[in-house]
Amino acid sequence: MKILLFSYDFPPKLGGIATYTTSLGAEFARQGHEVHGVCPGSPSDPGLPGLHLYRFDATGSNLRRYLRGCGALEEAVDRVRPDVVHATSSMAHLALGRVECGGIPKIMTVHGTEIRRNLCVAGRRHLRDRIFRPSYLATNRIICVSRFTRSLAEDRGLPQDKLAVIYNGVDTSPHYHPPEDLSDLRSRFDLFGKKIILTIAHLHPRKGQAEVLHALPDVLRRVPDAVYVMVGSGDALEELRWEARAKGVDDAVRFCGDAVDARSFHAIADVLVQFSLPSGAFIEGFGLSVAEAMVEGVPVVVSDTGGLPEVVEHEKSGIVVPHDHPEHLASAIIRILSNRDEARRWGRAGRQRALSRFPLDRFARETLAVYEEIR
Repeated sequence: MKILLFSYDFPPKLGGIATYTTSLGAEFARQGHEVHGVCPGSPSDPGLPGLHLYRFDATGSNLRRYLRGCGALEEAVDRVRPDVVHATSSMAHLALGRVECGGIPKIMTVHGTEIRRNLCVAGRRHLRDRIFRPSYLATNRIICVSRFTRSLAEDRGLPQDKLAVIYNGVDTSPHYHPPEDLSDLRSRFDLFGKKIILTIAHLHPRKGQAEVLHALPDVLRRVPDAVYVMVGSGDALEELRWEARAKGVDDAVRFCGDAVDARSFHAIADVLVQFSLPSGAFIEGFGLSVAEAMVEGVPVVVSDTGGLPEVVEHEKSGIVVPHDHPEHLASAIIRILSNRDEARRWGRAGRQRALSRFPLDRFARETLAVYEEIR
């Protein structure tokens, strides 16, 4: 099949949607399909094996970005004549709905936040809704990354017969981490002899890093050698630094910035925490970083926000803490850090769930089935 993927979130930009798009494209290519991508960047940006990329300039105002993306998409459709066009980010949804593709089927993936931000509850309308709704209605099929995301789409009045739930896929292939590389990582961030609490996420109040900092004094009273490691960047960095100082835990906190290879941190982590919170339009539609940690056998603690409870089964493949009871967060972290046997059990159970429910081949196969339905 000849597939055209379209996204405004794509490497070198990091993030969940960029990972979603590149993982899907790479797996399609591995399975023998012809894969093209329309994405931001310049011709000098590195390519991806198996993907034919059409880069466009996405700098400047939103209007400029939108118009350049539309132009690049039109050009790629004319040149490639794909069997399907699949948009994976919010602005790509808008552009795809407005670009004439000559009868070529259109697919969109919604991750959760864009549904809350772009569409009103059924029966209500505002300007953003009037702009985006025609694009969602013009698509042949809308892939939702969780049942929770599907419920949001239904609540916003999108037709049920357009909606399909396909969980994200993660790379489940074995990864070897040379001991010297892990030693260097521990040395760089002063992590030798520490029990590592890890969060890999954009630094933002909605991602819950501040809640982990609030729990950290209680954790340190029980586990004095614990350290909270945050991988990611964002506008909340200085606020989180201040919070760590105010709590008197700054010596037990590491800000590591963005990391291209997060799996190196998985290899040294004792627990991954993703305590995402409801925050305006934001929703954690799936929790890709959680599934990636589970693949590596890292025990996980998550909030009950959005699609996270669909990734982690409480008391089966990890611990789910109610987002409105953050006082339970410290207990969950202490439970894993203090009991090596239980931690190993959580890690094995989480890995088994990730291998069975979230492998890339299943992700691509189910997506292809949706393509076939509408051709």
